[in-house]
Amino acid sequence: MTEREVFTEGIDLIAEMSVIAKELSQDEYYHWKTESVNHAAQQSKEAGQFMKKVFVVIGMYSGQEKEDSSKVVGTAGRAVKT
Repeated sequence: MTEREVFTEGIDLIAEMSVIAKELSQDEYYHWKTESVNHAAQQSKEAGQFMKKVFVVIGMYSGQEKEDSSKVVGTAGRAVKT
């Protein structure tokens, strides 16, 4: 499964996570993001990298982070472990 397919399959959950993030303080958001990325990275390096990208989207749409999307390097064609 490619990274793009994983993202597309999880888009409803990612949107829900963005709504949740809007309700968090910056400290709560940072703690949640850090724990989530670290947990994913324990599963695999690829999972950790993917979760970082998910949080770029969550941060942008929740208003928690003002990230320039041009800084995100896409890997839509690469397979990821699921």
